[in-house]
Amino acid sequence: MKKIGIYSIALAALAIVASCKPEKKPGIIDIEGLANGFYISEVGQDLKAENAMDQGINEVDQSARTGMYEIYLVLEAGKTYQFTNKKGSNADTYGAKLEYGEAAIATDYVEIAGYKGSLVADGSFEVNTTDLYHIVLDFNEDGSLTDVGGAQCILVPVEWGIAGSINSWGFEAGKRTDLTWAWTGVELRAGADFKFKHNNCWKINLDIASLVKANTNLGADCIVGGANIKPEEPGIYDITLTYV
Repeated sequence: MKKIGIYSIALAALAIVASCKPEKKPGIIDIEGLANGFYISEVGQDLKAENAMDQGINEVDQSARTGMYEIYLVLEAGKTYQFTNKKGSNADTYGAKLEYGEAAIATDYVEIAGYKGSLVADGSFEVNTTDLYHIVLDFNEDGSLTDVGGAQCILVPVEWGIAGSINSWGFEAGKRTDLTWAWTGVELRAGADFKFKHNNCWKINLDIASLVKANTNLGADCIVGGANIKPEEPGIYDITLTYV
């Protein structure tokens, strides 16, 4: 997924830095301009290539799901946004009728605060707090979302943590400065591994039957739902994750 950031792992005086901004998927930009697909933009503003939503992946079977889109994006309070479906020289715009709740989003074993609702043609949407959001849009094209009648939208404010063999795959929140999360003095023994996950969950359930879920974890190279991150040698590490 685009724009996750970069992570660095520093061991003593030896710095090991890995790029964690995956290459953009083919087709996001072509020689004629913006590719077809869904974008998020401020109302009245031009579409931006970096705000193109990615193909959604259903965590249940880790496969691409038709009609599902997602992105990590900073949204600002006081601004109005819309979804735009670009189709050649034409575009359809959508807003969202959202409700915020302290336990609005069901995950694998916790409930987290966020926005949830349905799409509205030619509308807009807003958030109350400026933050980095994990945004998931699903048009329910196959009817798998048993508790919604049509397309739904979920927006979750993101707080990153690490989970791995270092903490029995629990959750250790990072110390946040702006859009950087940091962990200091993390002991990674021989064979140790970990992942980043947000809000102490591995996935978001999009329906009550748990047939459709969105990944909420990053593995090696910041691949969503990817392989565990393993250091090249054991030691005491400082770890940072930055959204760029």
